[in-house]
Amino acid sequence: MKTDDVRCNLNEDYCGVEPITHPPELSETRPPPPIDEDKLRKAYNQVDSALIGSILAILFLLLVMAVLLVGRYLHRHKGEYVTQEDAGAEMAPDPDTAVVQGTTGHHVEPKKEWFI
Repeated sequence: MKTDDVRCNLNEDYCGVEPITHPPELSETRPPPPIDEDKLRKAYNQVDSALIGSILAILFLLLVMAVLLVGRYLHRHKGEYVTQEDAGAEMAPDPDTAVVQGTTGHHVEPKKEWFI
């Protein structure tokens, strides 16, 4: 028997269980109540929300500006490095001559930097 000669009808079997069909939704029979526009505007006042939004935007901008100013201040004032040259060597033309002309001698001490 050839497969071209055999025609089979396939039917879906639910094994004794029928598919569930939901009833159609009922449409609403009465119209919604009328809306009073004045009461609605009073309940949702647009001016208050705009005022609060603008105040928050201004506060946010002030906060950003304060952070930038503090960052700039800290960047510019990192600290100063103060050298302590030998006494009497202020007018020396080069560092070697300053050591030779210094009255206190060659004195090296580690410098401390303070970060606040």
